Amino acid sequence: MFTKKEIKEVVFNPFEYLKTDWALLSAKSKSGKINAMTVGWGGFGVLWGENVITVYVRPERYTKELIDETGEISLSFFGGDKKEELNYLGNASGRDGDKLKKVGLSAGEVDGYPIIEQAKFVITAKVLYSDNLDPNKLIGSAKEFDKKWYPKKNYHIMYIAKITGVYEK
Repeated sequence: MFTKKEIKEVVFNPFEYLKTDWALLSAKSKSGKINAMTVGWGGFGVLWGENVITVYVRPERYTKELIDETGEISLSFFGGDKKEELNYLGNASGRDGDKLKKVGLSAGEVDGYPIIEQAKFVITAKVLYSDNLDPNKLIGSAKEFDKKWYPKKNYHIMYIAKITGVYEK
């Protein structure tokens, strides 16, 4: 069972949690279907006076459709314990089946937001802003990212979301 925490009580290294351990980004359709995808890129900060997270989703991902439908998301963290499962979830689509079940994970909800039950730590958020990354706005050496990360020209959509809750087990 998850316990809601004050954001100022939570201490963690976002670089370790995202870059090394990864997370599952979850979204829920209006009909209640929950899907999750692995993310390793993102950010935490303050914008417009709100605590926010930033996540990046490719346009072809099923999770993007659900985010755009409801704007309610979560990041579920496992502390590095589920890398094999997260690797699969980052490459498989939930459009045609229950990929979570396939790796022994289960979706649930906390305060109406979609989460992954086996997570150790969860952040829920409401999308405030989205925009497409534009290769024409890459500056200097960042122009090399276009070749490395976007050979198919399927540029990520950036979502900035207000943190609505932080939960720990």
